[in-house]
Amino acid sequence: MTGADPARKILVVLGMAALAFAARTAPALADDAAPPAEPPTDHPGEPRVVLDMSACPPDTATAVLRILAIEIGDVLVEPRQPVSSNDDRLSYACDGNLIRITADGSRPAARFERTLSLSDFPADAAPRALALAGIEAIATLSPTVRRHIQARARPIAKAKALPSATSTVETPPPPVVVLYDAPSPPATPDSSSTITLSAIWRRFPTAQGISAWGGRVAVDRPIGMRFNLALDLDVVAGDRQLPAGEVAGVLISGGASFGLRGQWPHVAYNLAVGARGGVARLVGHPRDAASVAGSSAILPWAGPMLSGRILAGRGRLFAGATMEIGMAFLEAKGTANGDTVMAIRGVWVSLGLGAGIRL
Repeated sequence: MTGADPARKILVVLGMAALAFAARTAPALADDAAPPAEPPTDHPGEPRVVLDMSACPPDTATAVLRILAIEIGDVLVEPRQPVSSNDDRLSYACDGNLIRITADGSRPAARFERTLSLSDFPADAAPRALALAGIEAIATLSPTVRRHIQARARPIAKAKALPSATSTVETPPPPVVVLYDAPSPPATPDSSSTITLSAIWRRFPTAQGISAWGGRVAVDRPIGMRFNLALDLDVVAGDRQLPAGEVAGVLISGGASFGLRGQWPHVAYNLAVGARGGVARLVGHPRDAASVAGSSAILPWAGPMLSGRILAGRGRLFAGATMEIGMAFLEAKGTANGDTVMAIRGVWVSLGLGAGIRL
């Protein structure tokens, strides 16, 4: 037994030393194995994004919301969470194939609007295109969304920039990370109705025809993606000088037209066919009222027309120019001693220049 005691003591000492070494190195190994903690990306008190898709069908809203939740779900306000006046807002309004996307920023107050047509995308790609267009719109106004997008892109860029552990070849610069590669759809005609006020000039170039100036109010209503319905009311006045006196005419007329419409960036146009009709009040003013009696008459006139219009502007306000060519088959004419002294007949030409607002 005495010979085994020294060996047993040596084993005990070695075991205690191994336990002490393990106790000292275990925390360091645990620290090496744990992944580094990511810095917090929250910005308490910053505006979040309130999503409103109540004006869209449930299936469209669900499909778009699924993609938005993946892309910017961390900054979206949950349905049961309170909404602050400082929160940004992203809304979708569906009108058939047209989807109007509106982003409202709170700091500072600003608005961004965009209209897309579902017919420009394949059916399975439309929800993603709508979601990405909404993210793009709100990102232009919301610093919170921009930081969220940059935070998502940073790990991707770092992963692509890291060289291989076994590679000795110099790595090229990291590639540019493309977050949204959905193509921008072509400009689609605005679906807003418009009201336009214009100064106009109308001339009947026939013999004894009148040249008149006045004003017009017009209302345009888009129909679908390619058509436009226009209604207007105008009043113009002019006169003709004669050896025996003066003949004055006031023309009140209404027009209706239907035609094609289109749009370039910040510029819209339409070409239409229609008809115009109204009344003309013709009044004679003789120079020698003592020997010649003046008279007046109210007569109808009407005819078909071709019209074109171009609008230019950003936002709700715009400037517009119109041109109109027509043929008055229903004539109005004033006579003196059996001779025609003023005529509203044959071809007419109208030019207009004005401004308006989109409703």
